[in-house]
Amino acid sequence: MLFFESTYSRYESGALDILVPRLLNLLNSMKSKCLDILDLSNLAIYDKDAQNIYSWLTTWCGFNGWEHILKLMRILKIRAFGTESDIIFRVNANLNQIFKPSEVDRVRSSIFSYFDENATYAGAIQARQLLCELKGYLQTNINRWTLFQANGSSWSISGIHDLEDNNEIERPSIIVPALWSIGNPNARRLEIDGACTENYLISNGLMRLSLHPQGSFDIICSDKPSWQNSIRSKTGGTLGVTKNDLNNLRILDSLEPFSPSEQKELTSIRVAKKNAFGLKLQSSFVANMFFCQVNRFLIL
Repeated sequence: MLFFESTYSRYESGALDILVPRLLNLLNSMKSKCLDILDLSNLAIYDKDAQNIYSWLTTWCGFNGWEHILKLMRILKIRAFGTESDIIFRVNANLNQIFKPSEVDRVRSSIFSYFDENATYAGAIQARQLLCELKGYLQTNINRWTLFQANGSSWSISGIHDLEDNNEIERPSIIVPALWSIGNPNARRLEIDGACTENYLISNGLMRLSLHPQGSFDIICSDKPSWQNSIRSKTGGTLGVTKNDLNNLRILDSLEPFSPSEQKELTSIRVAKKNAFGLKLQSSFVANMFFCQVNRFLIL
């Protein structure tokens, strides 16, 4: 329905309240009576509803004729429809689960405007691109996440911590402060899909990130024992506070694998010792630790 809903902001107010139910009637007639292109063309001569539907689909929805319409209608299933106010109500109910309730109307309006301004026939709008426009409206309990995936012989990264630039994906200078910040009110997740490869910069960086979770911050791994054992091996089993201070590592093993729509390839795992991303990750740790120490000094 989203394809048809996106025309609301450009079509005459209230017109679709009438057209969508009549489109459903036409669709049912086409299937039950096995109407072909000639039948539809003849129907549109004397049937006002068919004329209006044809005008709507060819004027606002990008169809180029009855043949084009017929091809889609043979596979289209309309599961639900309603008036414009019904649809807006349902859209708001869904948005209300993710975005600040006081900003839902603004979010919905921004989404429709973004579609109008950026949709093309040649390319689809990615969810992450749209989220860059809406990041300020997210509820604090909605997880911001960064996912590292070992894909065979290479690492890739994806996520929504770094939404400052549509052309960038999860830069170390953004994700390290976001994950480590004591004052960050947002729920955060570091997700690692793959085993730890010791003595490589990316694996070392992920181990360091896992050692110091602050606030609402979870680490979720597909191979929890691999990362726990590597961390214990690297640290000698302690962070230097108590003998058992690694017993409460906040590493979970309930990662559900998925394929992000946008991700960035990092490097081959086997050449990761000199990986540029890994080096940036390490330098971000140093910069963030220095910043934290300066803040503590100023507070004292």
